[in-house]
Amino acid sequence: MARIIGTDGAEKLRGTDGGDRIMGQDGNDRLFGNDGVDRLMGGDGNDRLFGGDGNDVLEGGAGRDRLDGGEGDDRLMAFSWGGEPTPQQDANARVNQDEPLNDNDVLIGGEGADTFIFRWLIDAKDEILDKHRDASGNVDYSMNGVAGENGNVHDHWVETIGTKRLLDYDPDEGDRLVFQGHTVEAKAVVHRDVNGDGAIDSIIRFVSNQGGNGGAHDGDRVGKVIVMGNELQLSDIKVNAGVFFGVEDPFSAVG
Repeated sequence: MARIIGTDGAEKLRGTDGGDRIMGQDGNDRLFGNDGVDRLMGGDGNDRLFGGDGNDVLEGGAGRDRLDGGEGDDRLMAFSWGGEPTPQQDANARVNQDEPLNDNDVLIGGEGADTFIFRWLIDAKDEILDKHRDASGNVDYSMNGVAGENGNVHDHWVETIGTKRLLDYDPDEGDRLVFQGHTVEAKAVVHRDVNGDGAIDSIIRFVSNQGGNGGAHDGDRVGKVIVMGNELQLSDIKVNAGVFFGVEDPFSAVG
């Protein structure tokens, strides 16, 4: 497997005819997997990722990204890189004053049975993260670690996913929607013709339901997913809220 790593600038990176691992790093990058089973990660910046042929995995990173799986049974992953949402229970308790950020992505599966994965990440104050960091530098985000820190009203929170727009979801082709995130709940589905093409689209709004001991961030609005050309119902949306993905390790989870 070829490993191709970009720089901090904007660049165009192309894979080989085999399986590649392409990482854009910072900057507004364009990544092309070409043939083979590829893994493309945009990093920071407004990136464009093209999987090409093969069963590819695409993850845009922070920024306004566009993910196009191409042919094959692809996995398109959209994480909550939008930062700390406005605390619903205590607006003055925000730790990061410059957040939330603009993190609006477009996802296109292309041909094949594609899986669209929307994943919310846990973040916390630096002292909370360091408290649950092991000797190797890994943070425990589980209820035994960061997620269990509820002694103060603002110990940890779930990052917002911003707005993710899915253009070609088709369950008849075998496409699947996967929603994952600690305490995340689908609050409502609004039906509207978003782009004026005459088709009804579904706007799914999500919140962080942390219960009675949730502190400042209980009830936070943590973003929305717009599924174009599909009239989904709230009962169609299943969220796995029993997982613990964190901002420092978004690909691993406990639970």
